Amino acid sequence: MKYEVLKLTNQPIFSTIQDEGRVGYEQYGVPNSGAGDKVCYRLGNLLLGNNISSASIEILYGNASFECINETQICITGSDMQPKVNGISLKMWQVVNVYKGDKIELSASVNGLRSYIAVKKGIEINEILDYEDYSYVDWWPVKSESSDNEYKTSTSTIEIKKIPFPKQFDENDD
Repeated sequence: MKYEVLKLTNQPIFSTIQDEGRVGYEQYGVPNSGAGDKVCYRLGNLLLGNNISSASIEILYGNASFECINETQICITGSDMQPKVNGISLKMWQVVNVYKGDKIELSASVNGLRSYIAVKKGIEINEILDYEDYSYVDWWPVKSESSDNEYKTSTSTIEIKKIPFPKQFDENDD
């Protein structure tokens, strides 16, 4: 069972779903990849009680917005991007409960480059080469139909799927 928890509502400069990366495939031309700041990435998962290698959202430069589709717990680590939930400042490096309809916003980075949003129980994505595949949470330029020299930004909303949700948050329980 997959449980949808977050929906991207804007077009950040560059954000991805990251895991530990792929070690041992360099001879085939596959780079290690994975989270750029392993310590911050792992600590977010650790604080939530996840496996430290659970996939998380890696946000570069900030300016990312999400809407909660269902309640969950998150932990934001890494660079201070002044996170807010429903316009209220959110403390980083702490487990935070978020609820259906909540708006999560990360501004431009105050310091550093990367922030991570870890989600309780991790993010379920396809496994490739013994590790979870990264998926872009990104925008890209699209040529405008009105002019050959004009570009616009495509709209991208994604739904991030999560592995089975903790029983205490199950909507079907009374």
